[in-house]
Parts: sequence; structure tokens; C-alpha cells
Amino acid sequence: ISSGELNEVNNKLERLNLSINAMLDSLGQGFLFFDESGKFSPVYSKACEKIFHKSPADKKINDLIPLTDSEIEDFNLWLSIIFDQTSAMNFGDLKELAPSQFTNADDRYIELDYRPMYIAQNKLGGVLMIATDRTNKLIAEQKLKETEETAQTVMSIAQNRNNFFRFIKDIKSYLKYLKQAPNSDEEYELMLRNLHTYKGLALIFKMDGLARELHSAEDEIKYSEQRKAPEAETLKKISKEIDKGVSLAKQIFGKDFLSSGQIKQIQYDDLVEYKNFLETKVADKAILKELQGKLNESFMAVPAKSCFKTFEAELKRIAISQGKAPPDIKYNTKGVNIIPQRYQEFFDSLVHLARNIADHAIEMPSTRRKKDKNEMAEVVVSVRELKDKSYEFIVEDDGAGIDPEIIRKRLKSVDIDSSSESDEEVIYHIFDSEFSTKEKATEISGRGIGMSAIKNTVEAIDGEISLISKINEGTKITVNLPIYS
Repeated sequence: ISSGELNEVNNKLERLNLSINAMLDSLGQGFLFFDESGKFSPVYSKACEKIFHKSPADKKINDLIPLTDSEIEDFNLWLSIIFDQTSAMNFGDLKELAPSQFTNADDRYIELDYRPMYIAQNKLGGVLMIATDRTNKLIAEQKLKETEETAQTVMSIAQNRNNFFRFIKDIKSYLKYLKQAPNSDEEYELMLRNLHTYKGLALIFKMDGLARELHSAEDEIKYSEQRKAPEAETLKKISKEIDKGVSLAKQIFGKDFLSSGQIKQIQYDDLVEYKNFLETKVADKAILKELQGKLNESFMAVPAKSCFKTFEAELKRIAISQGKAPPDIKYNTKGVNIIPQRYQEFFDSLVHLARNIADHAIEMPSTRRKKDKNEMAEVVVSVRELKDKSYEFIVEDDGAGIDPEIIRKRLKSVDIDSSSESDEEVIYHIFDSEFSTKEKATEISGRGIGMSAIKNTVEAIDGEISLISKINEGTKITVNLPIYS
């Protein structure tokens, strides 16, 4: 072979090596090789230096990952077995005995895998070790597990509200007692029994974190020479887990969960039936009115603000889905209580108003900045009782407002003449059936059904709806509904 041909072969081999190295480096994994002595070769991928925080060249495995003396001995024995190749076990089985994972200096979780490198006549010439950073996968799996555990806890609490309330009250009270519990053999036995009982109850409510902390407290007492109550730090950890459960309960049942006590659910129809029963048993009209009024106030009516939960949730959901800031929703409803079943169709219809505000009224953050507005739109909900025995509901936003000219153009496109109507009058066409300023319908709006649905619902229960709007200042919708006894 000529020198030119030899140079060409060498150049090809060099290019091949460069390609292989580039490919290995691009994978982001650590590829490194060790021989029968356990020493790593100078050939390795760049990711190795990031994973091990040093060059693995001419190092041994205990120079790269933390191993105890016993683990080093085990690894050396493993080396002798795999390279001796007299074992009845194949490499795939034997590799399970090698170090499989470690946490590096950056607190990253690294998985280790091994591949045999055979030379002539199936003789093992070396081993390829593959180091893969699985931290993100581990975090995702942990978050998924936590989400699943939280969902199970929520379900269990929701199905056993009163039992959970009693459990929380009892365990909180017992933790206070433990802070000054006396040391005695009798108290020691009692503490163990109580903590074990609370641990069982925590598991019933799927509060695994609390159960673990209570188990640790049991161990602390059991193996303490003084047989004394758990340390303050242990009680603090238990309290933290209890607070997590209470937080979930407040999300399910409301912020006043702990102060509301145990409850019994009563169907609305049963309350109505009881009101009718009172009419047959109480002859004095004044007393009857007082009793029925108290029934309404204490059992049937709810704070007006609570009737707008669906409206608020949909308004924020749509705004966020469109890249807009979730609006700041303020309520002026204090002191007003409503029997929601009487007006349920009206409150249900407000989902259309929420979509309309989010889609049409609230501008994009950049647009609001140009108008010298806060990026977060403001929506104010007001409810009050009027002297004429009616409720007044007002929903007001500081959005784009309704442009009368856009309404006129849309009306003209469907051959409706609005020339005789004022700007204040023409905007009322948003309540027309199948009227929309959008050219194309979306999942959110554009079919011209939503606002007409609200108007029809209001009028069906003898109510009235009115509208005021100013371009770039916002829109105010007022609904008056009769108060039903």
C-alpha cells in the first residue's frame, strides 16, 4: 500500500472518529470505558466532565462516584467475575450487581448502565458505562405521584367531611397537650396508643405525609430512654402536614371550614316542604312570617358572592387561554343573601357574560398598556336589595367598551337599518338572537347566542336588563330581578 493510500485511510478513520465523538456528545449522556483493572480510558464523551465534575481518564469508579469500602470490594469482585467469563450468568444478569445510580455534586440523579465490549472470539475486552441524568424524569414522576396522592386525599376528605373535621380538631388538641405532657410509664403507653390511632386515621384520609411523621414520632418515643413526648421539631413537622390537609379542606368546603363545625346536608326541597308545613301549623301570620324569614336567612339563603363562582372561574379561564391577564374581580355584595335555587337559571346564564367580557371587553396586555390601563382588567360585581323588593345585579368592566359603529356595520351587513337609533340604543342589539360582531364563530363566542340567552332568562323571571358602555372605558350591565318569598 502506498503512503498516499495509507494517509487517505488514516484521514477517513480520523473523520469517522470525529463523527462518532460528535454523535456521542450530542446525546448528552456520559459514555466512558473501563478495562479489566477498572481504570477508565481517555476516550469519553464531553457530558462525563459535567456529570462527574472531572475527567474520567485513568480514574477508577470510586474516583467518580461515592462508594463505601464495602461497595468498592463488591465492585472489584464483580470486575473479576465478568472478565473471567466462567460464570454461568450472562452479562445482562451480572450488570444488575454493579452500581446503578448515584447523586452527583450538583444533586442530580444519575442512572448508570453497562454494555459489554467484546473483541476476538467473544472475549470481553472492556465495558462501556453509560451515565444518564434522570433528574427531570424523577421530578416529573414525583410530581405526578404527589398529584395522584393529593387527588386521593381530596376525594377522601370530600366523602368524609364530618369525620375529617373531628379528626383535625382532635389531633390539633392532642398536639397542644403533648407540648407539656408529663413523663410517666402510664403517659408513655397512652402516647403510643394515641399516635398509632391518629396514624391509622391519617391513612384513612390518604394523608401519607402525616402518617409518616406520626410514625417517626412513635419511633422517637419508643426508643427514647426518658420515654418522653416527641421533640418540638417533630411536633412542628406533624403540624405542617395537618395544615396541608386543612388547606385542602378549605378549598373543598370554604375558608370557614374549621369554624363551621360538623354539618348535616339538607335538601332544598325538604326545606321548602318544611316551610309549607309551617303554614299548616302556625295560625298567627306575624309569627309565621318571622319563622319563615328565619328559615330563609339561616338555612336557605347564601351570600350573594357565592352565586358568582362559576362566572368568576369561566372569566379567568377564558382570559388566560387567550393570553390575557386574569382580571381582578371585586365584589360589592356584603350583607346580601340570596336563595340561589330561585335564580339558578340566571346565575347559570352568566357564563355567557363571562365569555363575552373575556373575549370582547378585556384587551391584550400590550393594548391596555398603550391605553394607560393596568394590564390586569378590573371587573366589579355589585348586588343590593332595592326598596321595591327587587335585587339589583351590576357587572361592570374597564375594558374596550362597545363601539356603536361596529354594531351599525354588522346590522347593515344583514340588511337592518339602524339610522334612526342613537348610539345608546343601537348597542342593545348585542342582545338580539344570533347577533355577533365576529365574522367567524369560535368555541368561545361568535354565534350570537350568549347575550340573548341572558336577556331571555332575565325576562322569563320578570326581570329587566339594561346596558351602558363607553369606548375604551368599559361596559356596565344592570339586571333587576324580583325578590321571591
